[in-house]
Amino acid sequence: MSDLLAWRAAVGIQASQSDPIVRDQYGIAKGGIRLPEVEVPTATLDGRVNEVAKPSSPPTQNFCSLYGTTTIFDAATMRTLYPTHDAFVSKFVKAVDGITKQGFWLAPEGAEAKEAARRSSIGR
Repeated sequence: MSDLLAWRAAVGIQASQSDPIVRDQYGIAKGGIRLPEVEVPTATLDGRVNEVAKPSSPPTQNFCSLYGTTTIFDAATMRTLYPTHDAFVSKFVKAVDGITKQGFWLAPEGAEAKEAARRSSIGR
């Protein structure tokens, strides 16, 4: 962790000890492979340990605590981001095309995601 913080300071990225991850305006980590669900968000995915899902004993251990927490955006934020269904679908399709072009998704995955966006109720 200290090496990460030193590197960030050297390149001029502001960090804090409590959260060394650079986040966008919605609290989602920047960088890495950004899935369409992150590029065109409907919720904050924070990636912090989910204490509620943390197993209390080894027989019930699972990985839920590792996936962080998801906080759905309120209606006002959703209306601001996606005033119409077409606005949402257009942004989502663009994000799918980008991640497919980069080679992180295959065409069948992209087609399925685009269809799911078209069927969604977001912006309706």
